[in-house]
Amino acid sequence: HKVFIQNRVITINRYLNWISEKLPQCDTPVLAHIPGNMNIAHILTKGQPTIEQLDCDSVWQTGNVWMRKDISEMPLTFYSDLIVKDDDIQTIKDELIDTRNFPNEVVNDHVNMFTYPSFNDS
Repeated sequence: HKVFIQNRVITINRYLNWISEKLPQCDTPVLAHIPGNMNIAHILTKGQPTIEQLDCDSVWQTGNVWMRKDISEMPLTFYSDLIVKDDDIQTIKDELIDTRNFPNEVVNDHVNMFTYPSFNDS
């Protein structure tokens, strides 16, 4: 699972870099995650959807009720909630990386993939 998570983090960081290069300097993207069971787009990845699941009055066409609420009421996890705090870096090193077999700079490179600078940092 570690390789899968590492690859996901690398991919997300690549997208973040691409997005930050495309946006004007003053814009900051709002990145959020929604649980898969609440993401109606997943209906197309779960086999053959029925006509009823895709018709004009379906949730897939109209969206979930929570999508019409204020963003503060949506079941979202924001990127800013997931940023690794400096105090937690040693814990990550201890839990995810066997540091006994790697030089410190290699360990730091791996930990850095879990952190992403603010979009406003220059």
